[in-house]
This record gives sequence, C-alpha cells and structure tokens, in this order.
Amino acid sequence: MTIQKYILQEYFELYMSDVEHLAPASVKKYVSAISKCSDFLRQKTMIKDTLYEVADITQLKNLRDILLTDEEFYALNSRGNHMYSAGFNKYIKFAEGENFEAINDAIAPLYKPFPKTKTPTLTSTAKWTRNHILRQQVIKLADYKCEINPAHQSFIAENTQKPYMEGHHAIPMKYQEHFSYSLDVYANIICLCPICHRKIHYGLKNDRHEMMNQLYEQNSSKLIKSGIEISKTEFANLDI
Repeated sequence: MTIQKYILQEYFELYMSDVEHLAPASVKKYVSAISKCSDFLRQKTMIKDTLYEVADITQLKNLRDILLTDEEFYALNSRGNHMYSAGFNKYIKFAEGENFEAINDAIAPLYKPFPKTKTPTLTSTAKWTRNHILRQQVIKLADYKCEINPAHQSFIAENTQKPYMEGHHAIPMKYQEHFSYSLDVYANIICLCPICHRKIHYGLKNDRHEMMNQLYEQNSSKLIKSGIEISKTEFANLDI
C-alpha cells in the first residue's frame, strides 16, 4: 500500500532534525512509532491512511486516548518499552506547536516547496487541502501577535488563555491552481488580529492594498523559499 506523504509528516521530520537537531536515529524512532500507531488505527478503520492526515488537535488526542485504552495496543506498546505512545505524544506536542513562540528564525529550514494536494469530498470534485493544525502553529510562531501590527490588542481566548488571533492565507487557496506548489504551508499563513483579518477582506480598497504591500515585504522571501513565486503587484491585487 502506497501512502501519500503529508505536509505535516515532512514538517514533523524536518522540525525534529533541523530545529530540534535530534540525531537521525532518534528521528527515525519517532517516525517509526507514528507509522506503527497509524497501522494500528488504520486496521481498526479509525483513519484512512495515516495520523498525518488528521488536521485537528482534538481528534488526534481522541485517537491517542483510544489507543492507550486498547488492550492489544497496550500490550504492543509495553513490549516496545512504550516507544509507540512516546512517538504519538511527541507528534501531538509538535502539532500543538509546543514552544513555537520561542523558535523565531530557527523555523527557517521548514520553508521549502511541498506538492499541492487535494482532499477527497463527497461530491464529484475535490477541494484543495487546508490544515487547521498549520494555522494554529503559525499563530504560536507569531507569539499571538498580529503581523500587521504586534501592538494590536485582542480578547483572551478561553481555550488558549492567549490573545485571540486568526490564521489567514496570504495567497488564498482558491488560487492554488495557478501555483506549482502548495499554498497551505507556513510561509503563506499569516497571524492576524480579528480586526485586521476582517479589514483585509472587507476594508477600503486602499487600506487593503496597503496591508497587502506590507505583508508582501514581510513574507516574500519565505514564499520564494517555499516555491511560491508572485510579484508584489500581483500579490497586492489578489482578490482576497
């Protein structure tokens, strides 16, 4: 069975090797653990292919809880010195963006091109993949600060106990057909306060144009590293 390699899988592996600087053997151990957990869940028809397809933290945690209470998996995990649960927990911490606020420029090796993929739907067409986990990670990377103006204030969200922020695709996913590589990547997701997020969609044309110019100046180098090529004029005139 050939399983598609997901963006979260590549980000996880790159994060461990290039940001955490884990030894190749350690990275391989964690990747193998996720593979084994995926095999177990797939056999029980709880996922389609792999844990990396799951785009919601709550669902990931629910799957972990199911595994840890399954007698067959418990026995397997015990024989493996709990390496499978350790790998799952490691991945969840990554998906949650643990310590992402302190990473800053260390995330640079993760700006790279990724193939664009579609998510199957119940209709005859498929939609371009969007991953909620990536948006939440980017918000943590920005340390819950608006990328238009870090001084912008927002209310405190109950689930994070941090200022409420929103993830915004700088180049909307509806333009994916026009690009060779995925737009659902760190480089193309921006952390915005709720007011700026609404403003960039519904504000005055001149205000939106100014915001787009600013975002281009701040993020164009990341986009280029991720294989996303677009001129400043094209970017500023996108239909957001």
